[in-house]
Amino acid sequence: MLEVLKSSTIETSGRIERAATRIGAVIGGTNLQLALAVGRIVIEEVYDGDLSAWRQRGQKDSSLRQLAADPRLTISASALYRAIGIYELKVRLPHHPMWDMLTACHLRAVLGLPEGEQGRLLDLATQNGWTIQAIERAAAASRDSHKSSRGGRPRKPGLVRAVEFAERALMEDSEGGGAPASFQGLAGDERDDLIRRLRLLQERCDELAAVLQADDAGDALPSRALRTWSERSLRGQHGPRSVTEVADSYVGP
Repeated sequence: MLEVLKSSTIETSGRIERAATRIGAVIGGTNLQLALAVGRIVIEEVYDGDLSAWRQRGQKDSSLRQLAADPRLTISASALYRAIGIYELKVRLPHHPMWDMLTACHLRAVLGLPEGEQGRLLDLATQNGWTIQAIERAAAASRDSHKSSRGGRPRKPGLVRAVEFAERALMEDSEGGGAPASFQGLAGDERDDLIRRLRLLQERCDELAAVLQADDAGDALPSRALRTWSERSLRGQHGPRSVTEVADSYVGP
């Protein structure tokens, strides 16, 4: 039994070595060419050319993490997974006109969607000359729809995700105490600009909190509050105000 395990480990190491060597040789082409080449190499070397074996193992397969850890490569396991996904599209839809019109970012947007939905969005993107942002929006809407139909939690709005991301980043910076190391070495004008941005963000956060509190109490419609916020932003009125002042301006007569 021990000999079998040892033999399997050696075989896996050999596969990873060959894949890393071949991927290193193709780096330098366009993003789409690179993604297709990397995806093909991983399937051929790590999965014996069998896409179904990759599908069965899924994104958590340790082989992808082992390959990504190779010091000769600057590519993550998730990037390898996306490259395989794009290669799988090429195998499944080899003659689709998208290959002459779309980029790797277009194709990446539809990964993870059902095959039929992938084809529908790629058809629309090709026929209508969609931008990357357009197909990303359509793919996000499709994911929301599929999650809702399965009873899953809907995708969070972009602003909510941005707030959560900012909270994580700021909390990580605060764990060490004192000013973040990234502040060190900032020039005077860069510090002034950063202070301006932080004050503006502080005001916006106060205003959003007031909007949510007012909506919770049924005192004002969020759309009205956000419209007031947008109009004032266009006029350049960025002076800091307290939460009470913001709330008063939104829930007044």
